[in-house]
Amino acid sequence: MSASDHTHGGRPLDGLRVVVTRARERSRPLGDALTGAGAEVVYLPTIEVGDPASFSELDLALKKLAEGLYTWAVFTSVNAVAKFWERLGHAGLDTRAVGRTRVAAVGPVTAAALLERGIRADLEPQESTAQALVEALGRGPGQVLLPRAEGAPQHLIDSLRSIGWIPDEVAAYRTLPIRSGGAARDAVRAGAFDVLTFASGSAARAFAEQVALPSQLGLAPDGSSERLIVCIGPQTAAATEAAGFRVDLIAGEHTATGLVGALTERLGDRGTMEP
Repeated sequence: MSASDHTHGGRPLDGLRVVVTRARERSRPLGDALTGAGAEVVYLPTIEVGDPASFSELDLALKKLAEGLYTWAVFTSVNAVAKFWERLGHAGLDTRAVGRTRVAAVGPVTAAALLERGIRADLEPQESTAQALVEALGRGPGQVLLPRAEGAPQHLIDSLRSIGWIPDEVAAYRTLPIRSGGAARDAVRAGAFDVLTFASGSAARAFAEQVALPSQLGLAPDGSSERLIVCIGPQTAAATEAAGFRVDLIAGEHTATGLVGALTERLGDRGTMEP
């Protein structure tokens, strides 16, 4: 399928069928951006966001936060912000509990979620990566609160420790695989799509477990499928490859808009759907 097939007559992704795998409550911004560029969107959520196994660590961290014991609170996702504030209210606290602590946000969408709750991030790295965050924070000492997904990768924690910070990682939520059903799953299993998108490693792992193995769709590193796999950022790409997929494209700007822009540029530059 050539780029001209999609761009002739208007929008850059006309005629392209794109699968969105992120959690249902987070899928709309990417879906809307793709639809606006002309794509036909197939919503196939492979994960859902749920409560952690226990809130005990987070509840203790909220008390410490209210006492001003943290130098920084670092939020790496919208899910972390949403679940953190949900628990904050459950504890009878509000945004004032954050007032004595500097706040860092990874990514503009996370920063916007904080702003919606009355918090303007003191720090937002230019790149939405763990390495950029560590470099922007600089050396410690001090305690850093990190409300994150249960079982999140540890490289950020290790990097913070290596430059003198004391990270306090607490589980604010967890991502759970869900068995997507119906026509969307059947169509994807049959290969009726052009592009597969992943916005998290957990979505890629759940796809392989619940929908189809990469090899079944020709999407393994040695696969011959002309379909593209697009990831929202380098950490997602690494986790996607670890789940057995090849990765054809990584968004330079790690947002829904950035992913759509990267896909549009790829088609325009190469003039073909081949990976």
